This record gives sequence, structure tokens and C-alpha cells, in this order.
Amino acid sequence: MSIDKPNTDAAPKPPADPRDTVPETPDAKRDASPPVEAKIGPETGGHPELTPLVEAFGDPDTSPGAALNLVETFDPAAMNDELKEDLAIVTRDYGLTLEELPENEQKKLAAYWLGVKKGRTGEAKASTADALEARIGYLLFDRAMQKVDTLTQELQTQPARSYEELEEKLRGVMRAITEAAKNRPVTEDNEYDWKELDFRYRNLLELKTGADADVRQAFEKTLEKYSDFIEYDLMSFRLGQDLGDIQKIMQELYGRTPEEMEAIKKENRVGAAALIKELADKPKLDIKDLQDLHRVNNKGIVPKKFGNIRNEKGAMPPTFYERVGLLTEDLRPALEDVLDSANRVRAGGIGEEEGQYTKQEYAIIAAQLHNAILDMHPWSDRNGSTSLLFLETMMTKTGYEPPAEREKDFYKNVANILDQNVTAMTLVAEEQMRMKEPGFYDSQYTDSQAKVKDYRRVINVFRAAARRPRVKWEGEEEEKE
Repeated sequence: MSIDKPNTDAAPKPPADPRDTVPETPDAKRDASPPVEAKIGPETGGHPELTPLVEAFGDPDTSPGAALNLVETFDPAAMNDELKEDLAIVTRDYGLTLEELPENEQKKLAAYWLGVKKGRTGEAKASTADALEARIGYLLFDRAMQKVDTLTQELQTQPARSYEELEEKLRGVMRAITEAAKNRPVTEDNEYDWKELDFRYRNLLELKTGADADVRQAFEKTLEKYSDFIEYDLMSFRLGQDLGDIQKIMQELYGRTPEEMEAIKKENRVGAAALIKELADKPKLDIKDLQDLHRVNNKGIVPKKFGNIRNEKGAMPPTFYERVGLLTEDLRPALEDVLDSANRVRAGGIGEEEGQYTKQEYAIIAAQLHNAILDMHPWSDRNGSTSLLFLETMMTKTGYEPPAEREKDFYKNVANILDQNVTAMTLVAEEQMRMKEPGFYDSQYTDSQAKVKDYRRVINVFRAAARRPRVKWEGEEEEKE
């Protein structure tokens, strides 16, 4: 089980982080200041145990009262069983044990924790907690990153003797990464720490590159276990860094080759075809069915949460070519209307009796409903493929059998689904052409003057962000910038 050498260089640290020694940070003030002996006077003998106090004094967020509070609570000899139990809980939050910290860091952590826990007055305690809890976080996060580095290096320098041992080593690294991440929400304030986490994760994935089949399989199994962290947290961070489209990021997050991605798509297609057959005889399709179609077809292609239709209030809708998807408040009711229409048509069926449809009529209506769903853009990604799955589900009523093998050519796929119905095929093609014209899905939920104005504004906001000219709508007064 060979593993290539990872990148063990230290991650570059942005100068804005409070742990870096730049003039405006507390640590820089500490490093540029006189030695401890000069600050606390010769009578102390320059005891290194007092270093945590000096560091706290240098923090601009620590008031004089809070600093004095820290002095009053500080006791280098207070490492009793109760305090050790408290510190064990704190370190456990970062995936560490107290014993993994060097003795000097244990003492520093104890000093900070006592200051947080035993502040004498409410005001001073709150001020102390803000400053010292941040320092506790910095200390433990940095130690957690060192642990990740050590475990990753061990993977490369001490090859596993069995597949099971390799899996356990990989799980150890991922546990260390995810435990550290629990204390760092993906926010702008924590951007530096997430760059550190992402750097370590990339180093781990380098071990998968060029490895043999057993190693790659162990990675796949381990990363699947931590897929929530990968697809929610790491994905959120990388999307915030604007590092490419979602499918490409997913491929990179799992370290998959193009061949592996193709194999996943083939497997997903088998599952999608099976689900379409299950839904063929269901009396009524609903939004959950659409979400299930999206999930089964896109497992490993986009994050699992993308299988839900968009529901974040106030979020900007996605764009596709020149068009914009429905706003969240308009999406669900419009989608339910389309599903109601679809269910009425499916209930009518194919035949010559009253309420039934010819195959040609049915295919035309199915194509129109497909176009409606595509134009709404219910999902954050992969709307086109899911809309086609809906079309396949509709066409099972005409005797259509969904193939288990993917057809990569879009128009050939549409022709097969619609049984070569030229009119229905033309409708789908026209919808593809409409994407080149600025607009949005037209329904009772979007036809008021206020709504039209909202959607046109959204379109121009996206165009402005892309440095493209505004659309000047016919008959509308030009808005002031």
C-alpha cells in the first residue's frame, strides 16, 4: 500500500491573523516588548510561569480590571484533579487530550482557564473571558493543527501493514481535522483558521494521488464517513473563496480522477432509472419525489443538501445563461402548480376516451412541464439533468422505459425520451434557446408590476456583478444608478 509524500511545508499565515507578529497584534506587542523579567521586576526571578500573565496584559481587549483579576486567580501550583478535569474537557473540544500538550502549554492553558472561570466581578469576568477564551482557542487550534501534521506525516513515513490499519490511520487524521473545525464556524472572522484546515486537508488528499487501488478505496470509504463535514463545511469555505464551480470543487474535495467521476455518474444513472420505474405507477408526484430524483442522480457530484429545492429566505436565486430562477417565496407554490398539472395529465393517461390524451398530445404537455421546471431553477445546481429525469418519469405513462446507461448527447437523449415526437422535441429546444434572452419564469406569482420590477432588478444586479451592461426593458423608465 504505497502512499506518495505529502506537502509538509507550513501553511502560509496571512498577516491579519492575531497570532502573527505584525505591529498591530497583541502577540507582536509581546514579542517587541522587553523580556518578562523587565516587566515584572527582578524580585520574581523571571519565572516563566508568569508568561501567560504578561501575554494577557498585552491584549487590547483585556481591561486593567480584568488583567488584575487574572493576576488574582493565577496559581501555577493549582494543577489539581478538578482543574485537570476542566482542562481535559476544554482540550477534548479540539480533539486533543491534555497530555498531548507540552507542560508549558498546559500551564498557560491553566492560567487562562482560571482567569475565565474565577473572575471576581461580573464586568471583569466578562472582559477576561472574551480575551482569554480567544487565547485558549488560538492555543488549542494551533496544537490541533500540529497533531494533524504529525498524523499525516506518519501515514507517509510509517506505511500501514493492512487495509484495516490504513483506514484507522486515515480516520485518525479526519477526526483531528473535524474536531478542530467544530470550534470554527465558516465565517469571515474565521477565514484564517479555515485556510489552515483546508491546507491540511489538501495535504492529506495528496496521499491519494497516484496511490494504488487499496489506498484509494480506503480513502473513499473514510471520506464518505466524513461526507457531512466535507460537503457542508469545506464546500462552504471553498465556495466562499470562489474557487470554481460546484462539481469541480466536489471532485477536488474527494480527490477523484475523471475516470472515478465517470464511474460515479454511471452508477447514479442506474439508481435514477430504478427510481423512475418506481415512480411510474405512483398516483401523484410531489416535491419530495423531485428531490429524490435529484439526490440519486447527483450523489457524489454535488453536496447532498443541494438535493433540496431552494428555501433560504431572502437568498438570491441562481442564474443560468441570461435568465434568473424564481425567488424563494415564489418557487414552492409555482412548482406545486406544475406538479398538480402533471398529476392531472398522468391520471388521464393515453387513449381515445374522454379525458385521455394521444401519445403526441401527452408528449407535448410533458415537454412544456419540463420547460417550466427548468425555467424555475428549483435547485442550486444540476437543474437541467433533474428536469430531464422528471420528463422521463412523465413519459413512462406512454410506455417509455428509462435505460440504465447514460446518454451523454443532450438532444439524442431528449429524442429518445419523447419517442421522436418532433413538436415536443422542438419545445425543449426552444427552451434552450430562451436561456439566451434575459428573463424569468412567467406565472401568476410573478406577473404583478412589483414582482416584474423585482425580477428585472435581480437580473441587472447579476449583470452588474459580471461587469455586463444593464438590460433596458421596453416601456420601463430607466432607473437611476
